[in-house]
Amino acid sequence: MVTVRFGMASDRLTRICRAGPGHVPALADLQLRTALAAYDGLFPPDAPRPTVEGLVASWSAMVADPEVSVFAVADGLDPDRAAPGLLGCVAARPDPGSPGEGEITRLYVRPDSWGRGLGRRLLDVALADRVVRGCGRAGLWVLADNHQGRAFYERLGWRLDPTRVLHGSGLRPLEVRYTRRLSHRPR
Repeated sequence: MVTVRFGMASDRLTRICRAGPGHVPALADLQLRTALAAYDGLFPPDAPRPTVEGLVASWSAMVADPEVSVFAVADGLDPDRAAPGLLGCVAARPDPGSPGEGEITRLYVRPDSWGRGLGRRLLDVALADRVVRGCGRAGLWVLADNHQGRAFYERLGWRLDPTRVLHGSGLRPLEVRYTRRLSHRPR
């Protein structure tokens, strides 16, 4: 079990732990709420919204897959129980398009917790996990018009890979790829 403890400005103990099946409903709820806030205006108005049911199925598959690492953060998180009040989560896996590399597939931090350093800490844990698994590089996809997300990754040393772009069509917007070299200290 991986548990990382750190204090926040409010002096509350905050923990990052490996998420398990008991966290799935909270992970799905967190992704849905965060995505609706973070992606507001980035998808066409008639694009279908994600559903809790679909997200529960997706997160269930991720936490059951031994190749995927899912970490969650909450104040006083008990790693052996479900945590309905998650503050953030991250998922990482082997990159299906680049053997030997890792990929961050999801990173969500509750909007009321933005600016607290939780996203950076979650990324640090996920990237350290990928290093332990033998990855020397990592990548991630971000919506091209998600300027806040792109600026966040760029501040943390991620670089745009202009050779890899997922062109949007219909109701799916353009996505761009960011990569970074990994070391024993991801930051």
